Amino acid sequence: MSNSIDELKTAYDSVPMPENLNVIVSNAIKRGKIAVRNRRTKIGYVIKALSAIAAVFLVFVTALNVSPAFANTVEQLPGGKIIVKLVTVVVDTATIDSKRIGVQDAWETLQENLTVDLYQGDEAAATAGHFTVTKRTHPYSIEVSLAGVRAFSAANALPDLSKMRLFDDIYRLIPLDDSTDRFVITFTERVVLQYSAQPNPARLIIKVKDDRKATALSPATAPSTFPFYSLRTSSLPFGEEVGGAESMMRVELGSENARILRDDSGLYLAEEGLYATLAEAEARLAAVKQNANFTYELHIEKRISGATPRMISP
Repeated sequence: MSNSIDELKTAYDSVPMPENLNVIVSNAIKRGKIAVRNRRTKIGYVIKALSAIAAVFLVFVTALNVSPAFANTVEQLPGGKIIVKLVTVVVDTATIDSKRIGVQDAWETLQENLTVDLYQGDEAAATAGHFTVTKRTHPYSIEVSLAGVRAFSAANALPDLSKMRLFDDIYRLIPLDDSTDRFVITFTERVVLQYSAQPNPARLIIKVKDDRKATALSPATAPSTFPFYSLRTSSLPFGEEVGGAESMMRVELGSENARILRDDSGLYLAEEGLYATLAEAEARLAAVKQNANFTYELHIEKRISGATPRMISP
C-alpha cells in the first residue's frame, strides 16, 4: 500500500508544469468574466426590448381609452373593433345620445337618455352611472358630470331651447378623462332646481322653475346675484387647450372653483374663479403671475350674475 502511494506521488511530481501557468490562469479568468458580461448584456438587451414593447402597448391602450377619436380610427382598421373592445376600459360604455324637453305646470324639464355602445348598435342602458350636478352663478347654470361615459353622440344634435323660458343654452365641456363626460346648462334667471336619475331605461331628468324668492334678496343675503369679477383666459376654440388651462388652474394654482364656460361668440374660456371686488381679482392675478408653471395669460372680466361671458381675443 505504501509503495502504491509513493508511486502515485512520484507520477504527480513528474507532471511538467507550464512556465506561464500564471498567465494561462489569468487569461482564463478574463475570458470567463467577458462571457458573463456578454450574457448579462444580452439579458439587458432582452429586458430593454420587452420594456419598450410594454411601454408602446401601454401608450396604445392609454390612447384608446383617453382619445375617442383615436379609438374610432382604430375601429376602422381590419379587426379594429375587436381590439378596441378588448383593451378599452369596460366601464366606459354609456353614451349620452338624445334630449327631450317639456313644460308641465311651473316646471320645465330636460331629459338625458343613456344608451350602451355595443359596437354594433346602441341599446337603452339599465341604470345611469354616478353623476354630480353643481349649481353655479355668473351665468346662472349647472355643470353635470357623468361617470362611465365614453361618448356624447348628441353633441351635434342638442335640443332647441329657444322656446323655453328658463332653459337658455346647453353645451358640452372638454372631458377631463375618457370615462367621464361633462356638459353645462345655462338658465335665463335664477331657478329652483330638481334632478334625478331614472332606471330602465337610464335617464337623467333635470327640472327647474323660477326662484321667486331671489328677487327679494339683497346683496348682504345673496351676494352671488350681483356683479363679480371673473379671472379667466382669453376665448379659445373647443379643444385640449382650454381643457389644459382648466386642469392647470386646479393642479398648479389650487383653484377648486376653476371651470370652463362658453362665451357670447361660441368660443370657450377657462375661469380660475370669481371675486367680489376688483381689488381681490387683481391681487389674485398678481399671485398667479408669480407661478412660473402656469403659462396662460389671464384677464379680469366684470360680469353680472346672469350674463354670458364676453369674447376676449388672445
